[in-house]
Amino acid sequence: MSIFLSDFISPSSGSTTGSGQVNQISDEYSLHAMRRGKAGETVSVVIGGVAKDVDAEYAIIYTKIKLNGTEDIELTDDTGFAYNGLEDLVNGVLEDGTTQRNTLYAGYEETGKDPWDTNVKHRKHDQIRFDNLQLYYLLNANGKLVARYKEVGNPSGDPV
Repeated sequence: MSIFLSDFISPSSGSTTGSGQVNQISDEYSLHAMRRGKAGETVSVVIGGVAKDVDAEYAIIYTKIKLNGTEDIELTDDTGFAYNGLEDLVNGVLEDGTTQRNTLYAGYEETGKDPWDTNVKHRKHDQIRFDNLQLYYLLNANGKLVARYKEVGNPSGDPV
């Protein structure tokens, strides 16, 4: 069964674009997530029209899921829960109400929690962003993270 974010959330200006006001979720409302590849992990990529399985260890893996899409995304690392629901994920802060998840290093563990409690250490992605814009992120030829607006796909055709 698919869970659609639009069934559960109403974005605020702080959680979607970081500035301005968002009163509605558009068809472009998306989750952008980045993480590092793990040891032994492989991914399928298309380079020059040829599909290849490549080693993803230490690679930066970017995932974009549109709100109105049908794609799946794994949000936890299979060892526990990182979030108390979709609102918690979109909000982007720990239970203290001030610590931003995206400021914490990979593997950071919240202290004083029972094993069955949610804990940021269980998140699969190191960085998550929600936005209502037509953004696409990529690494350019110089290794810099670039955000492109209204551009479909990776402009270079190479894997991100």
